Amino acid sequence: MNFGDLVERRIREAQVEGKFKNIKGEGAPIDLQENPFEDPEMRLAYKMLKNAGFCPEWIELMKQIDEEISQAERVWENYRFNRQRQIKSAQNVKVVKFAETIREIDRSRNTTLQRLETRWREINSKITYFNAIVPVDSLKKPLISIDKMRESFSREFPLLSRYLER
Repeated sequence: MNFGDLVERRIREAQVEGKFKNIKGEGAPIDLQENPFEDPEMRLAYKMLKNAGFCPEWIELMKQIDEEISQAERVWENYRFNRQRQIKSAQNVKVVKFAETIREIDRSRNTTLQRLETRWREINSKITYFNAIVPVDSLKKPLISIDKMRESFSREFPLLSRYLER
């Protein structure tokens, strides 16, 4: 029996035994507007800030990190599309210009990879700060493994010029 099944069984047993009868607030809707983790003395201040459109720094930072990760993914996707287009056009180039076209594709690849690595480092800096200020450990974000991302990028987009020198 797993933990979830055990909990469910105990809840059903308690219901049958009537242990949930006459509990304060029984039958009343749960107020989901109130944050159970915030200091009750600060509740009014937080509510005023929320009503004025403010939110805690870590929430804004979380949104920013998620957006920057999405932007980096779009850079990768755009490069994939452009590389396919470049390779197709290289097939129509005269033999004399073929090698230079292949080198240009590799330069574009290297530039894109450098841009991505710079973005990943910037995102990791923000993640490190975010993890230091987020109030709940379960919300902490893992750092981007730049080595693994570089390896994945290189596997998907190998240097083409290495085939010219054979």
